[in-house]
Order: sequence, then structure tokens, then C-alpha cells
Amino acid sequence: TLGQARLVRAARHLVLQHLQEDLSLARIAHDLLVSRTRLCEAFRRETGEGLGSYVKRARMERAEALLATGAVPVAEVARAVGYGGAMGSEPFDALLDREARRLVAALAARRSP
Repeated sequence: TLGQARLVRAARHLVLQHLQEDLSLARIAHDLLVSRTRLCEAFRRETGEGLGSYVKRARMERAEALLATGAVPVAEVARAVGYGGAMGSEPFDALLDREARRLVAALAARRSP
């Protein structure tokens, strides 16, 4: 429905604008003035994805983009996507592992004739 689509657009916008903050279901629902149940159901119906999965994916995509520039320190990237700069967050650590492997491969490719 149109109302459901608007709610999901608003939720996506809120998430993308506040990746560095607490993005619990309760906080998002409170900010959008809807119940957690209504928000979850609407989000899943419209996107086929759970809201929690979307938040995690949005954070990882932003972190990946920031890390790809090579100009932002890792701790700053972690803070920018809501992981407080502390290592030990499973999704963030996995992203760092992927990026590190990619960078090592790129450096090795440059060095080989």
C-alpha cells in the first residue's frame, strides 16, 4: 500500500542518515511514530528483507565504500557506521578481512612483472 511504501522509504532514509547511531528496532519505530510490529511487517512486505538485515547491510556497504578510498582510518570507519571504533564486531571484522585480502592481492599484482 501507499502508506506502507512511505513508511519503508522513511525507515530507509532514517537508517542511511543515522548509521553511526543506535539503530535498534525500538528507536527506529519510535522516531517514525509507529509500532515495532507494524514497522517490521511493512518493511519485510515491501522489501523482502528484515529491517535488522537492512541496517547491517547498509552499515557494511558504507564501511566498504569508506575503506575503499584508503583515506579513512579503520577506527573512524567503524565509528561512522555505528560500531563505536572498537574491533570485535563480527560483521565489521569480516569486512576488514575481505578488504585486507583484496588489498594484499592488489599489491601483489602490482609487484609481479
